[in-house]
Amino acid sequence: KMWAASDKDKAACLGMLSNLRNDGPFTPPSLRGSLVYPGNIGGFAWGGMAYDPALGLLVAPANHLAAIVKLIPRNKISSFRKSTKADEGWEIAPQRGTPYAMARRFLRAPGGAPCGLPPFGTLNAFDPVTGTTKWSVAFGSMFGLPESLGSINLGGPLATAGGLVFIGASLDPSIRAFATQSGKELWRGVLPHSARSTPMTFLASNGKQYIVIAASGHGIGGMKVGDALVAFAFPD
Repeated sequence: KMWAASDKDKAACLGMLSNLRNDGPFTPPSLRGSLVYPGNIGGFAWGGMAYDPALGLLVAPANHLAAIVKLIPRNKISSFRKSTKADEGWEIAPQRGTPYAMARRFLRAPGGAPCGLPPFGTLNAFDPVTGTTKWSVAFGSMFGLPESLGSINLGGPLATAGGLVFIGASLDPSIRAFATQSGKELWRGVLPHSARSTPMTFLASNGKQYIVIAASGHGIGGMKVGDALVAFAFPD
């Protein structure tokens, strides 16, 4: 199955897929290019998980983006660099001392939208004893796509004793609060930049509880970056 933002994008995505190798999970890189799903930022990324002991739920964000991984013969690295445009998003690892360099990029249509099936980013709750998924919700927005499609997320969640999960992580400049038990979004705070980070909480000397998050931007696709630390006070 394939989703794309337009018929033109869908045709381009299908054309790219037809040339890629895919033998299922753990398909190795190849000279013609291998389709890797999930791509190089997950499923589960580096941001960590949160656990609510009262509800017995483990909450984790996940990414659902496909990527292309390609081997480049050492004597063709220079020509490969020249033949690819900067906006195609290729990352090249030289892998010195080996016969090949490795290039990778997300599987994206010419219009910029990901190829594949949304949602592209989700927040998920699991029962760690049974392994069952209790809920899964798309969150965040990216590349001008509808929020229902979800966003790349790089950052972890914070669970509080009050039954809330706070998370930034998405490409849009927001921090959100979800009900830990149901996954319903309850609140959203606006940030000066997106938050490639994990929030924390503390109780101040004035008796108020605060949520704090670093918001410096993701630095993806020309996104605005900065240097901000933002605190939100819990309502009385």
